[in-house]
Amino acid sequence: SIWAVMALPLHRVWRIAAAVMVLAGMAATTERTALFAFAAGTIVFALSGGATVRQRALMLAFLIVLAGWFASGRARNPRSLAITVQGRIFLWTHSLHQVKLLGSGPGSFYRIYNKNLREGAAAIPPSQFHFINYETDSHNIFVQALVEEGWLGLAGMLVFFGAWFRMAWLKRSDLRVCSALTGVAAFLASGVCDDPLSRPEGMVLLAAWLAVPALPGL
Repeated sequence: SIWAVMALPLHRVWRIAAAVMVLAGMAATTERTALFAFAAGTIVFALSGGATVRQRALMLAFLIVLAGWFASGRARNPRSLAITVQGRIFLWTHSLHQVKLLGSGPGSFYRIYNKNLREGAAAIPPSQFHFINYETDSHNIFVQALVEEGWLGLAGMLVFFGAWFRMAWLKRSDLRVCSALTGVAAFLASGVCDDPLSRPEGMVLLAAWLAVPALPGL
């Protein structure tokens, strides 16, 4: 949403105020995914060339503030980063057992993951027992696609986004397209350690960003 704020035709004061509100919302979640996605978006925003130096500096300042907030508030997130990473690796490792060319079908992750857990239970060391849970998604849109749509489905998704980025990059001098590039990049970055495609608001926001480069006059 913060990249949408940058694309809106608002006075600088209102734009900064709106961006600060979105930033406060991200900080309130205490989710590391938000920081990771915002960092990825800031990098793309700075490299795309569609933003002014002042706008880039503003986003960099926001990133520093957000990073400082997360660093100073580790107690607000009870899970350490190391435990979180270990849990994700455990989840992804047991998700990707016997991946098929065409996958197991949409919505099949819950069934496949639980089946893999049962079959591999004897090999799970006691130190990893606390990671066992009946997950409904993989917290990674690429792993999710690989399980449900298979190698062919994942390849199709990557080709689609690759083609979209190529088209949008050619129009990156427009601030709206620059913001769309940044928004999609941040969305996909969040998809590395979460599943924004499982939430309706995430799907709506992604659809809006994908449509921007095709708007008349761009």
